[in-house]
Amino acid sequence: MTAATQDGLGSAGRTEIVAFASPGQRGSGQTSVVGNAAWALAAAGRRVLVLDWATSPPPVGAYLGMPVAEPEPGPDLTAAGRLLGLSWRRLRRYQTPRHAGPGLIDVVPEATPPNLDPVPDWAAAREQLRACGYDYLLVDSPQGLGAAYDVLAELSDTVVVCFRPGTASVHRLLTMVDGLLGGERRPRLVTVLTQFSPAPAETDSLRHLEDRLARLRDGGEAGVDVVEIPQHAYHERLAVTLDDGAVRDGLLRVVRLITGGAVQEPPAVDPAVRSWYRHDFADLSGIDPVGTVHLAYQPSERRWADWVWTELDRCGAKPQDADPDQTVVIGPPPAGAASPVLQIQVDDPESGPADGGGYVIGLSGRSEDDARGLLLTHLGMRPRTEPPGPEVFRPRYPGGDPTAPELIQVPARDDGFVGRVDEIEALRDRLLGTPGEPIAIVGEPGAGKTQLALEYVRQFLGDYDVVWWVPAEDRETIDRSLTRLGAGLDELRGPAPGPAAEPAPDEHDLGPDARQALTRLADRTSPRPYLLVFDNVRDVGHLGTLPRAGHGHVLIVAQPGVLPAGSFPELPLGPLRERDSIALLQRSVPDMAVEDAAAIAAATGHLPLALRLAGAWLEDQVNELFRKAPAAALTTVRAAAAVLRERVGPDAPGSGLLRIWQMVRENLHRTPTGRLAVRLAELCAYLSGDRIGLRLIRSSPMVEALLEAGGEDAARLESDPVEFDRILWTGARFGVFELVWGSQGRLRMNSALQRAVRDSLSPEARAERRARAQRVLARFAPGIVEDDDREQQSRLIELQAHLGPSGATEAVDVAVRRWVVRQVRHMQLQQVAGVNDAALEVAQRALASWQHGAVPPDDPALLWLRVELANILRRRGEYGPAREIDEDVRRLLLGGPGDEHPRSLIVARGLAGDLRALGRFEDAAHFDRIAFDGFRNLFGGDHAHTLMAAHNFALSSYLNGDVHTAVQRERDVLERRIRLLTETNPRTWWTAGSLGVYQRESGDLEGALQTLRQAKLWAGRSLGPGRRENPVDLRVERAFLTTVWRAGKMTARTAISELEQLVAAYGRVSGERHPDTWGCRLAVASVLHGAGRSREAAATAQAVLAGYEDSHAFGADHPITAVCRLNLAVYLRGAGDLEEARDLGEKAWQGLEATLSGETHPWVLAAMIDQSGHLAAAGRREEASELAARALKLCREDLPRHPYTIVARSNVEGRIVDIDIDVPSM
Repeated sequence: MTAATQDGLGSAGRTEIVAFASPGQRGSGQTSVVGNAAWALAAAGRRVLVLDWATSPPPVGAYLGMPVAEPEPGPDLTAAGRLLGLSWRRLRRYQTPRHAGPGLIDVVPEATPPNLDPVPDWAAAREQLRACGYDYLLVDSPQGLGAAYDVLAELSDTVVVCFRPGTASVHRLLTMVDGLLGGERRPRLVTVLTQFSPAPAETDSLRHLEDRLARLRDGGEAGVDVVEIPQHAYHERLAVTLDDGAVRDGLLRVVRLITGGAVQEPPAVDPAVRSWYRHDFADLSGIDPVGTVHLAYQPSERRWADWVWTELDRCGAKPQDADPDQTVVIGPPPAGAASPVLQIQVDDPESGPADGGGYVIGLSGRSEDDARGLLLTHLGMRPRTEPPGPEVFRPRYPGGDPTAPELIQVPARDDGFVGRVDEIEALRDRLLGTPGEPIAIVGEPGAGKTQLALEYVRQFLGDYDVVWWVPAEDRETIDRSLTRLGAGLDELRGPAPGPAAEPAPDEHDLGPDARQALTRLADRTSPRPYLLVFDNVRDVGHLGTLPRAGHGHVLIVAQPGVLPAGSFPELPLGPLRERDSIALLQRSVPDMAVEDAAAIAAATGHLPLALRLAGAWLEDQVNELFRKAPAAALTTVRAAAAVLRERVGPDAPGSGLLRIWQMVRENLHRTPTGRLAVRLAELCAYLSGDRIGLRLIRSSPMVEALLEAGGEDAARLESDPVEFDRILWTGARFGVFELVWGSQGRLRMNSALQRAVRDSLSPEARAERRARAQRVLARFAPGIVEDDDREQQSRLIELQAHLGPSGATEAVDVAVRRWVVRQVRHMQLQQVAGVNDAALEVAQRALASWQHGAVPPDDPALLWLRVELANILRRRGEYGPAREIDEDVRRLLLGGPGDEHPRSLIVARGLAGDLRALGRFEDAAHFDRIAFDGFRNLFGGDHAHTLMAAHNFALSSYLNGDVHTAVQRERDVLERRIRLLTETNPRTWWTAGSLGVYQRESGDLEGALQTLRQAKLWAGRSLGPGRRENPVDLRVERAFLTTVWRAGKMTARTAISELEQLVAAYGRVSGERHPDTWGCRLAVASVLHGAGRSREAAATAQAVLAGYEDSHAFGADHPITAVCRLNLAVYLRGAGDLEEARDLGEKAWQGLEATLSGETHPWVLAAMIDQSGHLAAAGRREEASELAARALKLCREDLPRHPYTIVARSNVEGRIVDIDIDVPSM
């Protein structure tokens, strides 16, 4: 609350100190009398301080409504507290509703009574309290003071003793009176009899009391008055406001007595406030509305209105525009408001009666709690429900210090935004009315959809912790933006704690980091209000699973027809209203007559884009006319407007936007700089208008393109390239471009204007401009031999948006076609399913165009594109089609450049990948060996191509059964990558993870553990806490856990727990049906079997086997599927299903022998060894012995040092040992 002081307190003359006490019994109504007395005094304009020393509930504040401030005690009050041995840090200030004057109530809450040891200096404390600037100080004393009556006597001028009837109560009261009057200082006494009824027993005791008090009065000992308040129900309510009759009369008599008649009766309460107060106490359920309110506000104060209504809703208010109980106005009150008006000033702190009726409260500079208290006090309301939790979006208090989101990414807003008041109101209503439901802003190009969304962001920015703007033209851009959002959330909140509850990705979904960002926004365990804006959505399928949490909002900006019918609630955005169109034009030309502006606006269709161009043309035309022939401003403006009206009127040919662009172009053509701006606009018409970075626009290729096209006009640009920025600004000044400068600077050109620019060109000029734009993009792209470092990647990211609009896939220019292939490669290397889909579409479109054109089949760019298409298909699991492409391209290359050409080797490497995925490991190892030897001869052992080929050769060697070659080759790759790339590169971790697996499978468990620990350390240092979302780290972690378990250095419980967490992480990153996820599930099954939980292991393996058999990429005959059968058979035998284990083991053995390189392949031998165990368990011992002996013989001949040889020997000796194979990542 506000850290104020006792502001507004001056000299109050002599402060009357009044203590309220009771003779040690509950239910005497003491605190109720204090609260009602304080309220009546404040309503009468008195400043009241209450020391709440009562030890039992309720506190005094419960009767007074809500505090309006929490000021700090002033120095005099602080000094008085010290004299009493007390420390008072804060006061709670209350007001009475809509009363004039300085009246207020300050309560010292839960004020501990003074310590009597040592005895305070009562006289000094009393005088210090009187110097604090209050008219009255009321002390709500603790019940049953015992012998400490002298505390009240020493401090007080008057003591009000509240008691209930009854013999014991009267006896205690008389004892208390004797104590109060027995000292040197005798205060005035007022006794208040509460809950009085005329019962005989009570009458006798009261008669005795009256006699005693009469003797005191007659004897002149002290002033003693008796007040009766019959049958008062002491709820926390203000009886002086609610009641009429004896209760109210009794309470006001107390007030008259303690003020010596100075306060007879407080001013009347506003009837609306009193009515609401009555309703509130009549209905304590907190469910039904207790009154109606009309809330009026200016649209600019919508955030205040939202906050106010949230508070009123908690009080049970019901909105009603016609004949409400009360009217609340933010800003000036509307004319003719019939109901009582409470006016809220948000830029002024002062409060008081308003001129002409009503009441004004000032909220400027107040804290939210203070503002809430002030608002509800002057409406006579109190909250009847708890505020919603953080999982529900709640408009924030707009006052106090301005707040900004903790995480924000929003483009610059057009400072010339005008109008759309009703649309913004409707958008806000929909967002608040349907929490969590995305809302779509839908309108034609040029209607101002993006600017409307930006204006909403500007107005309501303070309601959100996270505001993130997502350019949504394509899936890759969305994925990249959401990934940055995820990184920002990690910095803001820390990395996501473990598995997140997100849906499994499908084959067209966003990447794991983007999905994780959306999931974290919707997380209800640590909710932060968010606003997510997807701008320029072109395919709703690109958006992924949108968050629909009640604590945030999502906006989608799209053109008509993009979103499926009924997919989202839509806010249609049509033309501007006439008044807004006129205002927009008059921003450019303030002296334009309304009728001229209205006619021009009508001719443009009230389209904001066309109006902006028209305004820029008018401004330039007026300046030109005035320069040629100075005249009165109105005359010049009228002449320019007449020209524009004639040129764009309803009888002129073409669309309104096209006609205005032609006029703007004519004006630009008056100067060389303007003509170059036109040329630039014509080039930009073939780019993605929302995504043109200044780095591209100001690049050498773009400058050179303008030099080529500009002729003599480009002379100044050629001599001084700084002239380029003048060209940009000239286009922006005429409304053709929107410019944002800075490190992330960009140029924006509306798509509707781009279309108008293209339509204004002849077919020949259109073709020339498009080809020139394509060449600019191709020259801006990284060269063929440039490394894929961060700079090159950032260029390709920027170029991605322009691939489609430029029509580059249809180009025949070789440089453009090379760029297209490079761009496709960049896309498929993102390893994001949705981006891979886009890469496939681009590659197929370009391939169709080139093959049906003049491009020969052996063209290098065409062959390169086909290789990239095979890479895409391979990544999608379409290994057969990928293999067909690679084999055909290899055939063409062998007939041309030869088998030692780098392209031939790249294709050989890709072909090996196809064959490896198809399960043809021996053939894959053959082509991987060709690629490795070829690259090593051409480029040496350290070249990136050589290292990649060596790594693949090691993998194929392992899959083909030659684990020792795999270890040797992968160890060499690791040593080179550590030296060349360092331990921070993911390729180094990947290599170390592969080497660890090969070492383990060769029997070198200690070497494997050492290698894998090192890989984990490297990944952990580089990735930090968010490592579990990195696919390379997941691979290393799985290899490490499997190896530690097999080495006997981890308990089954720990291994299962860790591996199950990895399964969840794989599901998030790769999907539940990805082979890596299946492989990790099989690793869990292996540990379950080893822990004696074979039935669970079999169930897990059975589910994975079904996935492999149904998979398009694997199928029933793939060797990996056979390995899964082998493992399942082992688990079934452990579970006691002996016959099924034997049959399935037989099938696995036959499948592996049929698809691998003969019966000496380690996996075939493992199948033989396991099958001998199945036969033995089934009682077929002779067959088992023969098979075991055969397996041992083959192991000794071909795998003398392999761990399977040890297992085979054990089985021959009668000690049955199982082999379950860790399914490799391929």
